[in-house]
Amino acid sequence: MASANTFLEEHPDIVQKVVDIHKRAEEWIVNHPDDALQIAIDWLGVASEPVETAFNRIIYDYDVNRTGVEMYLEFLIDQGLVTMGLDQVDTFLNGFINTTFVESA
Repeated sequence: MASANTFLEEHPDIVQKVVDIHKRAEEWIVNHPDDALQIAIDWLGVASEPVETAFNRIIYDYDVNRTGVEMYLEFLIDQGLVTMGLDQVDTFLNGFINTTFVESA
């Protein structure tokens, strides 16, 4: 999830509720994979095969994967899509990733 710092500061109660709901939804999907798959198929109105393929590739984990975020950011820098030096990645991520709400969920 992403949010502006001002929104986090001005509405921490709303942010916490959204994170709590997201965590509960992920837990439900993990515990009810067949039901979740059927809901997705019905909602999307497509054949089951592509949805099953997508579901099998998704890792439902609400913990922040800092290494994954770092690798993605480095890829964006290498592609010229983000203008910062590789030496700035740690500083950026330290200010960008806020796990407070996930830890409280």
